[in-house]
This record gives sequence, structure tokens and C-alpha cells, in this order.
Amino acid sequence: MKKILASLVLVPTLFFGCKTDFEVNAPWKETTVVYGLLDVNQPVQMIKINKAFLGEGDANQFAQIPDSSNYNPSDLNVNLLQQKNGITEKTIVLHDSIIAGKKGGQFSTQKNIIYVTYEKIDSSRTYKLEVKNLKTGNVCTASTPVIETVKYSKIGSKPQQIVFSTSPSTPFTNGVYSDPILTWVTKPNARTYQTNVRLFYTEKDVTTGNIEAKYLDWLQSPVLSTGISGGEVLQQKLSGQGFYQYLQSQLSVNGNLERRVTNMEFTMSVGSDELYNYINVNTPSGDLNQDKPIYTNVSNGLGIFSSRTNYKAIRYLCNVSLSPPIECNSTNSTMAELVGGKYTSVLKFKYQ
Repeated sequence: MKKILASLVLVPTLFFGCKTDFEVNAPWKETTVVYGLLDVNQPVQMIKINKAFLGEGDANQFAQIPDSSNYNPSDLNVNLLQQKNGITEKTIVLHDSIIAGKKGGQFSTQKNIIYVTYEKIDSSRTYKLEVKNLKTGNVCTASTPVIETVKYSKIGSKPQQIVFSTSPSTPFTNGVYSDPILTWVTKPNARTYQTNVRLFYTEKDVTTGNIEAKYLDWLQSPVLSTGISGGEVLQQKLSGQGFYQYLQSQLSVNGNLERRVTNMEFTMSVGSDELYNYINVNTPSGDLNQDKPIYTNVSNGLGIFSSRTNYKAIRYLCNVSLSPPIECNSTNSTMAELVGGKYTSVLKFKYQ
């Protein structure tokens, strides 16, 4: 409710001539909220633009009303200005679109409006976002450089294969674990680098013969560069023993299932300095003091307009079609450990 009656028990009003009706809603001011991350590797750039809302009643109920947080797209001009040395070379007009299939939550999933462009992004340029409300004249802006693609210069010790065990295993004797090292060179304007290891496998129900393709993500801790000038060599060690322990903790034990693996996908997610700061400030601290400053790089608005990029590399555990082939038998140390190792033998991994 807009007004809260504060009842101060047994406080004699004859001593105090103050009102006990307090306005908890300040006068409304238009606030544009922007979330946009340019990615040079994506064919479409998407920017979410909303408005802060204020009203009498339950804020959770207002959040379920699309018009409470969405602008009418006809009221907005949304442009990207491609710039070099502060001079605009090109103006890119963004058009409204709808994201389908958004998961439910506190905010309405109806009319989930975003603003998009299919223009190719140039990593050597800076982009300035301008959002103008044609009805009110309110304008908010934000600028960001674009991060170049970052690639692994080395994954483990072999070009096609990554090894988590260096000697074959049997159900009674476990292999010696190796710790592959990821290596890459940083790019300008990038601060945080995070690897996800995705294991692709199939599960066969031996009672029905049904086969289902699945994958499991093993997310690594972010690695930070010391600066944003680029050219820095970074490395991250993957725990061989930790790999098998993670599989043990995530996959169910089911005697009716047979599992087979083919490959792993390594994804490098890279974020700008602004994005790192935004995430860092907005991450819950875990202590009793949850009051944090609002971090934004949007002028006359709130949110984040920045850059990120993703790069994927595939390494095989089993693939006989490669030259030379990677055989799925007991001579393949990682496969042998999956099949017979102390952490994963109960998971029923099989050779191809």
C-alpha cells in the first residue's frame, strides 16, 4: 500500500506535533534499465530494455503485468553507433522482437520484448547505445569496446585428445591421474575467462533398448587477467582426479543403464572489465550486510551494456573415424579409467 500508518504505542501526541502518515513512494522518475552484451561471434545482437515501475499495492503483482516493465516499442528509438576514435561511422537501428519460451519467475513472461540487430559487429570498433523515449524525451546512453575471439592455444598434451589418466586401469588397479593444462593468450578489453567442459555421452536402457543422448557440464572457476591490454598468457589446470570424482557425484547409479562417451566440448566464455565489475558487485556476499552500491555503466539509466565472447573447441575421447583414430579400448587410458576406475566403474561406462 502507498501509505503506511505508523502506530507508535503510548507516544503522547501532545508532546510531539508530527504526522504519523509516511509516504513510502517517492515521486516517480523515469528510469530505463538496460541489459546488453555484444558478442562478435553471434549472428544477432540482443539488448533488453525495460523501465522501472512504481505503484500502489503489491510490487510482485505489478511485476506480472507486462506493461509495468515494458516500454511500448513505438515509443522508443534504439540505436547502436559504431565509432572509431569517438567519431560515429555508422548508425545501426535496432528493431523490437519477442523472446519465446522464457522461464517463469517474478516478472511477466508475456510480451518479453528485446531489441535486435543482425548487423555484423566489428571487434576493432567501439559501440555506443542510445535509447530515446519519443514521448518523454528521456535519453540514456552507454558505450563499450568489443572483445575479440579468444582461442585456446593448447588443450592438454595431444592435438585431438585430452587425457585425464596416464596409465590404463583395471577394476582393481586405478590409473595415474594427469592434470591437463589449458593455455590461452588474453585479448584487449577482456578481464574474466571461464571454461566449461561439456562431456557428451549416451545412456542405453538395457531392458528397453532405448538410447538417449545426454551431456554433463563441468564448470571451472573463472581466471582473471591482471590488465585489459591483452597479450598476457594465462593457464588453468584441470584436475584429473577431480574429473572422475565429479562424474561420480553427478551421475546416478543404475544397473539397467549402459553409458558410452564420444567427445568433450571446451567452451571459453570471456567477459569485459565492466561485466566482471557488474557481476562482482551484484553477487550476494553471504554475510549479514547485504547493502551494496548499485553498479551501472548506463548514463541516465541502470544496468549493463558491455561485451563478451565465446569460443568452442572439441576434443575426443573416442572416435575411430579420426586420422589417426582414437580407439575405445583398454589402451585408451582415460576410457579405461571411466570403465574400471574406483570413482566411475559403478556408472557402467562401456567401450564403443
